[in-house]
Amino acid sequence: MYAETDSSSAPDTSKSDVPAPRGSVDFSINAVLSLLTQGVEKDGPFNVDNRYALLPENSWETELRPELRAATNYCSGLLKPRMRWNGSDIEGQTAYGHEFFVNTALVKCKAPSLDISVGRQSIQWGNGQFRSPSNPFFAESLQFNPAQEVLGKDFITLSAQTQREWSGMLIVHTGDNHIDPDEPYFRRDYGVKLGWVGEASTGGLIWSQRNGRPPRLGGHWTTTWSDATLLYGEATISRDAAGFIPAQDASGSIRMEPAQEVSNDHRHTVLLGASYTFENGVPAYAEYINTTEGLSSHEAKLWTDLAHQVASGAPVDGDQIGRMIDPRWRQARRNYALLQVAVPDEKERGDLALRYVVNLDDHGSIIALATTYNVGGHGQWFLYAARNIGGAEGEFGRLQKYAIQIGVRIYGF
Repeated sequence: MYAETDSSSAPDTSKSDVPAPRGSVDFSINAVLSLLTQGVEKDGPFNVDNRYALLPENSWETELRPELRAATNYCSGLLKPRMRWNGSDIEGQTAYGHEFFVNTALVKCKAPSLDISVGRQSIQWGNGQFRSPSNPFFAESLQFNPAQEVLGKDFITLSAQTQREWSGMLIVHTGDNHIDPDEPYFRRDYGVKLGWVGEASTGGLIWSQRNGRPPRLGGHWTTTWSDATLLYGEATISRDAAGFIPAQDASGSIRMEPAQEVSNDHRHTVLLGASYTFENGVPAYAEYINTTEGLSSHEAKLWTDLAHQVASGAPVDGDQIGRMIDPRWRQARRNYALLQVAVPDEKERGDLALRYVVNLDDHGSIIALATTYNVGGHGQWFLYAARNIGGAEGEFGRLQKYAIQIGVRIYGF
């Protein structure tokens, strides 16, 4: 609904940015202008007086989004450069900035039963609305905020399709985007995905491995239970861990350390979900996530204790503050539930979506709304609003109390 690739439209097949039809060249451009205001949590231990996260209370952004698509009989290409100008107010100080980056730069060539793609793209699968546990490359399966895009990463892929229900994909992850961290966090990934499509069910198995790390095994499935009901799930298991966990030494000092240096146990994530489409066309989703790729109750207490130590003025390395603010897990705790409903407009004037996510461990939650309204054929208003509940020591509320973003998307040509 709000993503470049909608994971509800083709639930269990691999998806990526789609180039132009053969024998064509197409160019388009649109602009996105937005204003953001947010309630920054300044009293809690994780961001005292906003000294650590340095979040703006008010900001604006203008982004140009050109797209160039071209195709021949055998190959096609897609280019999405982005030009962004922004301004922000951080504790009374006004700052301006700009950046240029390429969100998609993809060349895709076809041979009989074989596709080869090289470049920056988004590769997604599954029906998960909150997370995509089986996808080692993209944590979130789609963007709920209508102002945001799924940011591409650099891949080489080789896809094969049989005449029947089986498909295979070889994936080499060669680089991250401009937002994701540089070395030493990035490691080249290799993955193999085997897909299957039946009459009422689809599924896939994914094996992947980062350089120098243990392998990861994942899987996803979707079953059409009835005309209105889909059941789906995803799972992954590995000894590879990308996050930090707090560890306390004999002196009582707490540090955020790489998880693999503290424990070499297997870690898993399981998502179970269902969607139901009402007679008026409104789809509703319910999901539950259980994971050990996050902090246990004891680790979460140490995490908060470390934040209090930093807030009290205890000497702490700068990198420890960064790890404290962002432990780098896809989710900080271990049990979550999601409810989501999307209301389409039959006259195609816009849409509306509501989301409720609850952390079942610390009882914090996020209530969010996203809506769009089309203005003629050349513009679209959008609104995103979210309220974080759970206090300054919970996962969701430790940095931000609320966020409201309004804006307009202008279609050029």
